[in-house]
Amino acid sequence: MITTASPMVQVVTTGTDWAALAAAISGGLVGLAGVGATIWVALKNIRTQESSATLAEKRRVYARYLDTMAEVIATSTADKLNSAERNEKLGAALNAVSVLLLIAPNELGLLAEGTLVSLQNYRPGQPTSSDFPRARQRLIQAMRADLGLPELSSAQLAASVSPD
Repeated sequence: MITTASPMVQVVTTGTDWAALAAAISGGLVGLAGVGATIWVALKNIRTQESSATLAEKRRVYARYLDTMAEVIATSTADKLNSAERNEKLGAALNAVSVLLLIAPNELGLLAEGTLVSLQNYRPGQPTSSDFPRARQRLIQAMRADLGLPELSSAQLAASVSPD
């Protein structure tokens, strides 16, 4: 006689297999931690890239404003004070300060506007004509601070911004 085995499989449990349960849970937690760390690193990289792009844009805008002021100074000689060229350069400086106001902190924007007003009254060779040289020094220091650059010494600053 041939006997056939019953198609049922009997599972014998003698309690909870805590080791297997702990292994499954810890594996899941490690997976979640890995996904979380990946997301955190990706977000940090995006913020770093945005910060770098913002600093690069600020450098470009600040440099353009300083350049337009230098162009106005070049047209501030006695024979060009009321010339169309000087007025054109002042207009370019006004446009540059308008762009600067969009990205600069408020205090720096106010310094930039004040420096432009001082520049309009500036006459090279006439030291009492305006406080422009000092205003420009304060503006450059504020720009450097906003860009995270070290402050220049008085001698370095005076040599780098001497308009005459």
